[in-house]
Amino acid sequence: MSQEPRIADVYGPGTHTDRTFIPVPQDTQRTFLAFTGDDFPAISGPIKAVSVAAALHAMAGVVADEILTLRGVENKKRKITVNTTHASLWFGNIATDII
Repeated sequence: MSQEPRIADVYGPGTHTDRTFIPVPQDTQRTFLAFTGDDFPAISGPIKAVSVAAALHAMAGVVADEILTLRGVENKKRKITVNTTHASLWFGNIATDII
């Protein structure tokens, strides 16, 4: 999480929200994954759908890396990079089926 001040208990006890907008690439700099993409989300809204989509794609990359490690193809220099703009299009593709 970023070091920005947060508003506590916005949606109930134990929840919080940022006081100012923080782009996903900046908010996740301390993790071992690299997130790239536009600062502002392609899909606007308070639920951070773009962040969720990017996290799901990152998890798929981490699982793939673990499988390669188990199969003996470990590489300590391997980098997992997720483009948040491209990952957000995944949600857009789901919505076009409904429309």
